[in-house]
Order: sequence, then C-alpha cells, then structure tokens
Amino acid sequence: MEIPSTQANSLKTILNAQAPLENIRTGQQLYAKVVEQLPSRNEIILQLGNKLVKVSSHIPTKIGQTLAVEVQRTTTEIILNVKQASQSSHLVNSVLRHTLPKQLPIQDFKLPLVTLNKNLQTAEKSTFTDALLVKALQAITKQIIQTSANTQILSTPNGVKTAIQNSGNFLEAKILNTATHAATNSVIANSASKKAAISPNPTGTSLPIGATKALHSDISRIAKVDLKANLVQLIKLLKSWPTQAAKTLPANLSQLKTNVGPSELLTSKELVRQQTSPTQQRLNLQTLELLTKAEGALAKITLNQLANAVPDNTTRQSWQLEIPFYNGQNQEAMFIKIEQENSTKNANSTENQWTVSLEINPPNLGLIKNKLTLVDEQISSHFWTENNATGQLLRDHINILKERFHASNLTTKTLDVQTSNEPDFKSTPSANTILSEKA
Repeated sequence: MEIPSTQANSLKTILNAQAPLENIRTGQQLYAKVVEQLPSRNEIILQLGNKLVKVSSHIPTKIGQTLAVEVQRTTTEIILNVKQASQSSHLVNSVLRHTLPKQLPIQDFKLPLVTLNKNLQTAEKSTFTDALLVKALQAITKQIIQTSANTQILSTPNGVKTAIQNSGNFLEAKILNTATHAATNSVIANSASKKAAISPNPTGTSLPIGATKALHSDISRIAKVDLKANLVQLIKLLKSWPTQAAKTLPANLSQLKTNVGPSELLTSKELVRQQTSPTQQRLNLQTLELLTKAEGALAKITLNQLANAVPDNTTRQSWQLEIPFYNGQNQEAMFIKIEQENSTKNANSTENQWTVSLEINPPNLGLIKNKLTLVDEQISSHFWTENNATGQLLRDHINILKERFHASNLTTKTLDVQTSNEPDFKSTPSANTILSEKA
C-alpha cells in the first residue's frame, strides 16, 4: 500500500490512564498491524505486540496491513508517524528483470530434488570431496521432501491452511511479525531495566540477549517448513557444489576458444562428463538441473509475492499463490487466488465478499477449475473441467461437497459443473499490475 507523502501522514493515539503503552519511548521504531476499521472511517484498531490500541488516522489503511511507525510524544498524546515504504518502482522493476526470465512451473524442482536426495544417500563417501557440503545437501533435500504437501494433507482444511502458510508467499511477513512481537513485548517488559544486555534484531530496535536467542529460534522454526526459505538455502548449497558447471564453464570456454573453432565448443554438460568419474558426472548433472529448476521455482514465488504486494487504493484485497504437492509419484501444483472486497449492497454495509479460485490438473482427469464465493455465510461453488468424464464424476459426487459446507455451518446457494466456456481465473483484472505491456 502506498502511503501519501504529506505532512498530515500521522497516526494519533490519545492514551488514557489505563493505556498499555506508557513504556514506549520517543524515537522508537515499531511495526503496527491494522486489525479493524471502525465505522467512523477515521479510526482504526492497531496491534502493537500483544496489545490492541484505538488510533485516529487520516491516511488510507487496510485490514491486515503492517505499518512501520516511529514514536513521537507530546504532552497530551502519542503520535505514531508512518515511515515511507522503502520499496520503490525502481526496485520492483529490477526484481522483475531478474526473475521473469528465470521463472519455471513451481513444481518442476520436485523430481530432480527426490532424485538427487536418493543418489546422495546411496553414493559412496569416496565420491565426495566436501563431506560437510554433501551432509548439508542431504539434510535440506530431506527437509523439503518431508515438509512438502501431498494429496492426503490437502484433503483437510487444516492441511490446506498449513500449506498456504508455508507456500513461501508469506515468509517475510511471518519473520517480520515474529520480530515485531518480540521487540514490542521486550520493550514493554524491560523498559525499567537499564542493565540488561542488548542485541540488534530485524526490526531495527534492540533486544536482551535472551530474547534475541529466542527470536532466532522462532525464525529458524519458521524457515524449516517454509518453501521459499528452503529453496533459498538449497540454491545457496547447490551453488557451492565443487565441480558445478556454472563455475567451470567460463574458464573452460576461454581456454577452448584459443584452440578450437566455435562449432567445437563443449556445452556445460559435456565438460562435466569429460572431467569427472561416472558417479560424479551424474551428481554434477543432477545438481545443475536442480539448481536451474529451484531458481525457477523461487522466481515464480517472488513474482506471486510482487503481484500480491502491488499498491491498491481500493478496499479490494487479493492474494495469489501456488502450492506444489506430491500426488503419489507425480509432482503437481495447485493455483489459488483469494480475493476480498466490500459488498456493494449499500454504503453502510460491513458485509465482505470472499472469493477463492482454484486450478489443478490431476493425471487422467485434465484441467479442473473451481471458484468459491462466500457472502454472509452463503457459499456458491462453480466447477469447470476440460474433460466431460471428469465433469460427470464431479456431478456424481457434488453432494459430498454440499454436506461438508453444511457441516461447516455454511448455506449452499449454488453448486454447478460446466465443461464449456472455460473461465480464466488467473487473468482476472486487478486495479494495478506489476508489468506494463506497453513497449
């Protein structure tokens, strides 16, 4: 969300005698989360650590938004000045130039990941020149496999929720929220103590050493199950592989250019085959393939994050993400788009409309799309399939879905299945886009 750069951009909180923020200090930097928009329109509820505070605000905010603020005091009130967002259009364009050419289907890294994991486990120790690197690769590949979603996990509501949380799209937000919570609670709890040892933390404030260790432990726990965090770690290790072709290729090509013609230049894979034993050749090629596909998956996650973070001056909120999962021996991915917008029934309505769009392409069933719409505890579900047999299969079992809605205290408004007039959920227009199609 873009905060307008005017002098009026301040949040003013009038504190009473029972206010929980008496220990915050002038100049302190905090992160505040918008948890509620009050009917008066210029009042919101902010969460500071584990405290909720009523705030008077004259800047546009959205529920769920996190604001970086700096504390200022006067004799009668506390002012939280909103800091300008550090992300600029230049930074976004730079990220786009870097990620767009690399992006690949997010599930493509899964097969080479499993293959490399098996071969690392079975290869003789004498094959490796860096035992610590191999041990680290074994650990991270195993960790990604064990924390990946599968059809059994995605068949339960809690499983879907966990898979969404760990999809990589919310990694930075989770780390920021954890650090903010720790920083705010620590400031309130320890403000009276002047002797506590302190250490820096991601929020820019300082924490006691014990609290810093606990924060690092929490962040490590988040990173172990988050797909993006695991991919970043995997890519870092793969780039350290001793005979990785990407490192040896420039030197070899430079040498070959003085001895042979352009048509005789060796590809990176051919160089790997020439220089190493058969076992090492196989592992080198597998690490090179996995590196390419892991970087492609990371780029795809990053592009989804950019699409979710596009400034939007309306009340509409939108999140799009992909969840890779194992379906037996197959590697698949489910596209999810979640949207929230205010009801347009009347100006005083607080009713929200939620829409969830899904796309999946199971083996032998073809492409399946579904759009769920929830308004005031009434839900509608529309399916589209490219395969007539799959459409009939869905119709035969549609009552199961209706029963599950009923068990969740939801009234079913519409349930239907179509096999023509394909909807395109991915291309639903939004108020802003991250990529201009104009040359």
